[in-house]
Amino acid sequence: MKKARSSAWPLALLAVAAGCGDDVTSNQDAAVDVIAADVIAADVIAPDTGPPDTGPTDAGAVVFHGCTAFVDRTADGADRTVGFTNFRYDPACMLVAAGQRVTFSGEFSVHQFRPGVAPSRAASDPPAPAGNPMTARDEGTSATFELPAAGTYPYYCLDHEGTGMYGAIRVR
Repeated sequence: MKKARSSAWPLALLAVAAGCGDDVTSNQDAAVDVIAADVIAADVIAPDTGPPDTGPTDAGAVVFHGCTAFVDRTADGADRTVGFTNFRYDPACMLVAAGQRVTFSGEFSVHQFRPGVAPSRAASDPPAPAGNPMTARDEGTSATFELPAAGTYPYYCLDHEGTGMYGAIRVR
């Protein structure tokens, strides 16, 4: 990684120098700009922006863990698996139909699963609803929960919720 980073600066300087010359621009200069930008951007860690905003929204619905839009997995045969690696759930915010099952897949001994509102979000999120059908998991690599009733059910990783490892399942 150090080698890639140190080689990025000469490319960045070359890109700047290429822009400082005459008004003639070539495709080669543009390619250097793109390469330099890509290499430099790859070395920067982006800040956490929370769960992705994809899928349908429900106006007036309670928001847990920043989930304002959900990945729609209500269709028959849709993959309703939430994976977790690199301190994130994927997808963090999922929409399912009442009666469907959601599987969480990952190493529970490293990422202890808890239903409810993450302690780091307690001041900003409403209290978790009663009757969350998901249960705590501290071991194993897979857990499947049937979600029988409409509602939004938050969940989080006990050890990593402070880094943003949380999400919610919305059931329609």
